[in-house]
Amino acid sequence: IEQNKNLEAAMSPAYDFVNNFDLTELQIYQLLEGGQRRGIDSNKNIDFRHATCKWLADNWDFVARLVPQSHPRTFTEDPLLAAPITITALVISALALAVTSATAFLISGVPRCQSTTSTRILAFRKTAQIEFVRMLLLGQFFIPLGALLLASAPSKGTCIASVWLINVGYTLVLVPTLVRVSALIKVLQAGKKFRRVAVDKKKLVKTSVGISCIAAVFCAIWTGLDPMKPQEQLILTDETNDLGETIVGVSYYCKSESDAWFWIVFFWQGLLLASGSALAFQLRSAPKIVNDSNKLSFMLYSSFMFLVFRLALLVFSRSLLDDSVTKISLQMIESIFWSIDSIVNIFIYFYKFFLKDENSKEQARPGKFGYNNGQATPLLQQEEEETL
Repeated sequence: IEQNKNLEAAMSPAYDFVNNFDLTELQIYQLLEGGQRRGIDSNKNIDFRHATCKWLADNWDFVARLVPQSHPRTFTEDPLLAAPITITALVISALALAVTSATAFLISGVPRCQSTTSTRILAFRKTAQIEFVRMLLLGQFFIPLGALLLASAPSKGTCIASVWLINVGYTLVLVPTLVRVSALIKVLQAGKKFRRVAVDKKKLVKTSVGISCIAAVFCAIWTGLDPMKPQEQLILTDETNDLGETIVGVSYYCKSESDAWFWIVFFWQGLLLASGSALAFQLRSAPKIVNDSNKLSFMLYSSFMFLVFRLALLVFSRSLLDDSVTKISLQMIESIFWSIDSIVNIFIYFYKFFLKDENSKEQARPGKFGYNNGQATPLLQQEEEETL
C-alpha cells in the first residue's frame, strides 16, 4: 500500500476511523451525564442514544478530523470511448482492416481493367501461389480485427475473442509463407543437382492449416483454464466533486490470472520469426525471379521490432507499482502496435510489389527446363504437381 496508494481506493476507512477514535474521561463523562439528565426512557437506552447523537452533533469538528484523508469518496467510471488514445486505436484498427480488405479485393482478380497494375497482379497470382496468399490475408484480417476488439469496451466476449483472433491470425500470417519458402528451397536445392522435384500443393496447404491449428488449440486451452476477462482498476485522484467527495476513477482492462500464457505466446511468435529468418537466409542465393528473401526479411524484421515493443509493454505494465498509467491505456497502445504491424506487413508483402517500377515489359516465361534468360523460374503447371 505504501508503494501503490491506489490500493487504498478499494479499502474501507472504518478501521482507520475506529483506530483514531479516542475519547478522554471528560468526554465520556459528558456523554453519560447527558443520558442521565434526559430521564425520559426508564431503561435509559434511548436516552443514551440521544445523548450520543447530540454529542456527535455538538462536536462534529472533532469527529470530522478523525475521518481518513481523501474520504468520503465517489467512484466514477472513466469515459473510455471519449479518450483520445481510444479513438486513435479504433481509427488505426479500422484503417488496417480497410487496407487488408482492399488488398484482398485486388489480389482476388475481380478488377478486370487493363493496366500495368492488373498485369502485375496477374503475375503475382501465378508466382505467389494464391492459396497461401489467401491464408496470409485471412491472418492479416484477423489481427486488426482482434486489435479493434482490444480497443473496444472490455467484456468477457471481447477479451476472449481478441486472444483467438490475434494469435490464430499471427500464425496464419507467418506459417503459410514459411511452408511455401521451405518447399521452394527444397526445389532449388534439387535443381542444383539437376533433379526434378514434385511438390504436392495440397499437402503444403494442409501442413500450413495443421500448424496454424496449434495456435487454435492453445487458445482453446487458455480459454478453458484461465480465460481473459475484464479486471477492475481503481485510480485515486486528487479531484473532488461539488459535494467535496474525492473522485476515484474506475476502468476495466483484459487480463488472465496468470502471465504464463503471455510468455508462451511471445515464445511461439519468436520461434516463428526465428524460423523465418533462417529460411530467408537460405533463400538469399536463389534466382531473382523466385527470390523473396528481401521481402521476407523486411517483413520478419518489422514483425520482430513490434514483438519487442509488445514485450517491453508487457514488462512495463507488470512493473508499475503506482498505477501512474492506467492498464486500459497500455491495452490501447498494444492494439495500436498490432494494427500498425499489420499495415506495414501488407505494404511490404503486396504494395511494394505493385509500386515497383519495372523498366522492362518482358514477362518471365518458364521454358522447357524451367529457365528463361539464364535464370531459373518456377514451373507453373495445371496439374497437381507444381513447383513454388
